[in-house]
Order: sequence, then structure tokens, then C-alpha cells
Amino acid sequence: ATAAARTAHHDTARTLLAVEALALQVLRGSLPPTAGDPVALTYSTTAALVPVLLTIRQAARNKGLERFLAEVEAGGARISLPPLPSTDIADRLAAERAARSYSDALLRQAQDWMAEHDAAQSNPVIVADADRLEAIAATEVSNAFNDERTRAEYAIAEVGREETWFPFFVKVWDATLDKRTCKVCARRDGTPEFIGLSFPDNGPGKVHPNCRCVSVLWPMRVLNTPIF
Repeated sequence: ATAAARTAHHDTARTLLAVEALALQVLRGSLPPTAGDPVALTYSTTAALVPVLLTIRQAARNKGLERFLAEVEAGGARISLPPLPSTDIADRLAAERAARSYSDALLRQAQDWMAEHDAAQSNPVIVADADRLEAIAATEVSNAFNDERTRAEYAIAEVGREETWFPFFVKVWDATLDKRTCKVCARRDGTPEFIGLSFPDNGPGKVHPNCRCVSVLWPMRVLNTPIF
């Protein structure tokens, strides 16, 4: 179970980054042209991105739940999840927020252009905001991926406390440790917590935009750090 648990742990981290990369590719392909009336462009960009972001969030949720169940199984247990409540409204609000943040950035770009040029000469030159698009892909995927795992975690915490496997699993904060990792995430990497309790700093994936952290399940016997 130890080798399987370690493999499942790495597969979860890789899955999150793979979904993020795919989401960025899909977002780039869904953007409308960046020429024309900047106000109309703002509306068309929002309208184009919202359904795409909804699809991305659902795909991330599905992968998050899939990896959650795989980690439990790799640790030597099986669970039957109760029905989870709908995330429709929450995901729609998140998609609207992210789409508007991107289209508003384009509008500010047009305003800045017009402040420096003669508006009567030509239309503002608008270019895709690559950095913001990358941030949206990373943030929305990570949030949805981790949110679905948290929903599953709290669901089994409610109904599964009497299960024989339950006391022998913990969740562990897993940060992507590289040059981009912030000090908070690096410090939290490897932090264990009981299922059903909350991590500090808002939890993995929610420390800041572009947060690539994830909560992974470990059988308690393979932890090097005591949880008590």
C-alpha cells in the first residue's frame, strides 16, 4: 500500500497540472478577436469565456474527485460516497467572476491606450492578456479541483467516522516545490491534518492566485511527520 499511496500522491499532483495546461489551451482558443469597439469586445469576451470556464471547472472537479477516490483505494480502503449537492450556482458565479476579470482587463487596456493617443485617429489597439489568462486557468482549475476533493472529504467525514479505515487516513498539504513556489506554500508543504478539519491559510489551492497546491490523502502509517 505504501508504494501505491506514493504513486497516487504523485499522480494527483501531475493530474492537477495537466488539467491546468489543457484549460489554458482551451481558453486561448475560445477568445474572440481583439479588434473593434472595446465596449462591445468586453461583452463578447465575457459571453465567450463563461461557458468555457464552466466546462473547465466541471472537468477539474471530476478529476479532483477521481483522484480522491484513487488515493483512498491506493491506501488500502474503499468508500461509497453519499450524493453530493449541486455546484451549479457556485461554479456559475466563479465563471462569471473570472470572465469579467479578463474582459475588464481588456477594457482598462483600451482606456490606457486612449489616454495616450488621439481617439479620433483609430480604434484602440487591444492585445490578449497572456499573464492574466494563465492566472485564470491556474486559479480556476486549482479551486475547482480542490473544492471537489473537500466536498468529498467532508461528506465522508459526516457518514464514515465509524468505518474501520477512517482513523488511519489523513490529508497532507502538497505544494509544487520550485522557484515559483511562495514562502507560505513552501512552509505548509507536508503539513498533515485530520479528514474533516480545515487547513490554515485558506487551504491548498487558495493561498493566492496561481496557487498550485493540493490536498492529498495518505495512510497515516506512511507519514514521516507525526500528526499529534
